[in-house]
Amino acid sequence: MANGNHSSSGEARIILEAVRLAVSANVGSFHQLVARETGVLQLELVLRILLTCLPESTPPHLYIDLLHQLAGSAVHQPPQSSSASGKPGNKLSDQDAQHQVRQLHLLPLAEEQDLRAGCTDQISLFLIHRARRIDVETGSIPE
Repeated sequence: MANGNHSSSGEARIILEAVRLAVSANVGSFHQLVARETGVLQLELVLRILLTCLPESTPPHLYIDLLHQLAGSAVHQPPQSSSASGKPGNKLSDQDAQHQVRQLHLLPLAEEQDLRAGCTDQISLFLIHRARRIDVETGSIPE
C-alpha cells in the first residue's frame, strides 16, 4: 500500500495521481482512474485515499456511485470528463514518485475498536470513519 514498497514507479505515479485527484475533490477523474487502474488501486487503498484526502466538504452524492461500484467489486468506467488526466505524474522522477508514496500517511480503515466490535467490511468501515470525519469538520462532534 502507501507505506510499502511498490514494484514500479508507474504504480507510484498512479497512487500519487489518485491522491491528487482526491485532494482536489475531482471525483469523476478519480473514478475513471480507479476503473482504469484496478491492479494498482485496489479497494482498501482507494478507500484509504478517499478517507485521508477527499475534503470533508465534498458532497457525498459526488462519490456514492463509486462506492456502490466498489461495494459490488466491479468498477465500471464512468463517462469521460473533460478534466480527466492522461498519464499520472509524468513530471516526477521514478525515485521521487516512489519516495512521495512512501511518505504518504493514509488513515487506516480499521481501528482497534472496529476490530474488537468485529466490523471487517471495508466499505462499512470507510462510511463510519468518513461520517465521523465529516461530523468533526462540521463541528457536530468534538475531535
